[in-house]
Amino acid sequence: MLTTEPTANINTLLIVHDNKAIVGRAVLDVSGEWYFEAKGRGWFTYHTLDEIAALIKELNAPFEAHLKEYFEQLPKEINRYAQDDGFQF
Repeated sequence: MLTTEPTANINTLLIVHDNKAIVGRAVLDVSGEWYFEAKGRGWFTYHTLDEIAALIKELNAPFEAHLKEYFEQLPKEINRYAQDDGFQF
């Protein structure tokens, strides 16, 4: 199970596996999205990668909701990408 722990830097969270090993950091980019930065060298099982992806997705959920709300409120005349192309942003 992955958890996060705060750091001295408000834009960085430690990602900890089973409350023991630090596997990396979640870093808040200037764009507003979180990304994963692995610690050191090594490898991860696909289970851990799935957990990392889910954790980053959870951290980015408020940002994604804000983007969706912003683009949905734009008048279609202004938003030239308003047509549904079937892709998420």
